[in-house]
Amino acid sequence: MKNQMMGDFISKDTQYDPKINPFIEWARKNVKKYLWSEVHCYSEKNWIGGISDVGIELNDGRVGIFDFKSAKEAYDSHFFQIAGYDIQISENGGFDAEGNKTFTLPKPLEFYAVIPFGAENIIPIFNEDLGLEY
Repeated sequence: MKNQMMGDFISKDTQYDPKINPFIEWARKNVKKYLWSEVHCYSEKNWIGGISDVGIELNDGRVGIFDFKSAKEAYDSHFFQIAGYDIQISENGGFDAEGNKTFTLPKPLEFYAVIPFGAENIIPIFNEDLGLEY
């Protein structure tokens, strides 16, 4: 999947761990493009920083953050963590490990999603009720 996020073509014949195939198939059907992968972010105002897993634009044009977790389900704390990334990326954009700015949001984020890789069926769990005001 990392190669696909980086824009490289992955043959449908490429073999992955069968457990993650539901997510791979979901992504192939629903993701228009990946906006970032492992982007560094910070908020000077809030004195926080982190590394966001993935930014995605869906086929319907909505933009959001995906966070990969080893948990069996999505917890509120996962969405709180993603909200922190939203605040940081919305304030300053995204950076590579050397501190070079690599990304600015094209528009405000519209959803957060957790992909619980410990779950029986690995598909994104969405939260679209963000209610954030900056």
